[in-house]
Amino acid sequence: MDPLTVGLAKFALNMHSIEQMVASKNIANAGIKTAQKVDFSQHLSALNRLSGDQKVAYLNVLNDQGMRLANDVTTDTEKAVSIEAEHAVSTKAMLEYEALIETLNRKMSMTALVIRGQ
Repeated sequence: MDPLTVGLAKFALNMHSIEQMVASKNIANAGIKTAQKVDFSQHLSALNRLSGDQKVAYLNVLNDQGMRLANDVTTDTEKAVSIEAEHAVSTKAMLEYEALIETLNRKMSMTALVIRGQ
């Protein structure tokens, strides 16, 4: 796989992991009127403005941060935690994570098949 695809896949996996972590924390703190939220839109906007090589470099920096991207988590004191909404966010993040893993597995299996020639 090319470096851009690998970088995007790693970043997407990190985003989904953090989204699920934030939703889990919100569910655990359901009685408190303080919800955490995460917003990766600034990173996604930056990626849209960059060229191919710049995207790879930017993704390398983001992926080196890994789960420290959780620094993008903010607290919303105006929003009460809804267990149902947070469960939906957590489930969506988990399903998207699993779908991405499945896609990567298929891509690697196809690549291995081509290399083996069978």
